[in-house]
Amino acid sequence: MKRSLFNDGFVHVKSLLNCEELNLLIEAINSNIDSPGPFAKTLKPKNDSLGKFFMDFNNWRRLPKIEQVCKLNKIVNLVTSLTDSNKCWLFHDHILIKSGNALPTPLHHDRPYYITKGKLNCSVWITADKVSRDSGLIFYKKTHKLNKLFIPKAFIDGGNIDSKNDLDFEDIDQFPISNHEAVDFAMMPGDAIIFFNSSIHTSHPHNSERIRRALSIRYLLDGASLTKKYINATPPFDRMGVKIDEGSTIPENYFPLLKS
Repeated sequence: MKRSLFNDGFVHVKSLLNCEELNLLIEAINSNIDSPGPFAKTLKPKNDSLGKFFMDFNNWRRLPKIEQVCKLNKIVNLVTSLTDSNKCWLFHDHILIKSGNALPTPLHHDRPYYITKGKLNCSVWITADKVSRDSGLIFYKKTHKLNKLFIPKAFIDGGNIDSKNDLDFEDIDQFPISNHEAVDFAMMPGDAIIFFNSSIHTSHPHNSERIRRALSIRYLLDGASLTKKYINATPPFDRMGVKIDEGSTIPENYFPLLKS
């Protein structure tokens, strides 16, 4: 798995969670559905009132079940083992739920949305439901090695998010993504995809009666630091009190150290 992660930028981990942990994940997701946070939003296609894409993030401090999942030793130990990292900080949690003819996830990589940088920083995307290959995620091999920053996308319409800063970001729509092999996944409840923040990914359209509930946990690892090179920070930690200096250390009062 380690070789796949470093070579491709992502790895499919089957049966990451056991039955008890999967039930905890479902309880965590349901707690967020029952009590949405200030960043919650539901995206709907213009011509289909039944399709929904619900997202919410950074709720671990107020929802104990989400905090439990994010801090599971099994997950933290796997992430640090696969990346050969000594340290691991919790960056934030991200709930993503699709149903009906939900909007596809636009082509993007996560790094430009974040106030943090670091080659090992990664996400653990865990599904609570069976996901068919034709409605799941798509990753592009070796795009984590490009050393590029692409303008982030708005998930409502797939358009570029405007920036008032000249940060030398590139337009991903002009990038020859077809030069990189696309990989999609059929997943079972409790499966996960671990991927670096710089790995480009998207999703198939979700055209299914089956709901797709997922929790993506963002972790910071060895070499992580703060950066001013971002567009429309998500979560908006730059408006939540985090003082950002280029290359400064991770503030543990915001992002707790889970392993050292």
